[in-house]
Amino acid sequence: MRLIPQKGEPTVMPEPTDAKAYGKYLTNAAACRECHTQVKDGQVIAELEYGGGRTFELPGGTLTTPNLTPHATGLGYWTKEQFIAKFKGYQDSTYQSPKIDFMHEYNSIMPWMMYSTMTERDLAAIYEYLRTVKPLDNETVKWKPRTQGVEVAKQ
Repeated sequence: MRLIPQKGEPTVMPEPTDAKAYGKYLTNAAACRECHTQVKDGQVIAELEYGGGRTFELPGGTLTTPNLTPHATGLGYWTKEQFIAKFKGYQDSTYQSPKIDFMHEYNSIMPWMMYSTMTERDLAAIYEYLRTVKPLDNETVKWKPRTQGVEVAKQ
């Protein structure tokens, strides 16, 4: 049974000293594009790459992924240090996952704990690469609850 529509095309990992090429490689390996790009008929829309806006229907509401482009509605005002800290915060030994009422409250599907183990160099390279992608004006609302009385959380 063929579960993959085409044969994979492995690429050579660039040297980490080439931050943008290495960041592109890591961004591909981490599949950032797959969640942070809108889809149509199950395929990512190339011209909206990394612009966020892909929706996921969860039991308590609709989660929409954020814009990762260097536009002001995305990562435009983020520093490299803020980007790295967002991930590394999940490695803090005092961090405790909040208790979530999955039927009513926002819950991220981002695998923060897994990506928090990436090195700061790797996260910095991803940041450097994302600074080179086409800026897209797409402000998203990350959570729209299905029930009344729950405030909508903006990113």
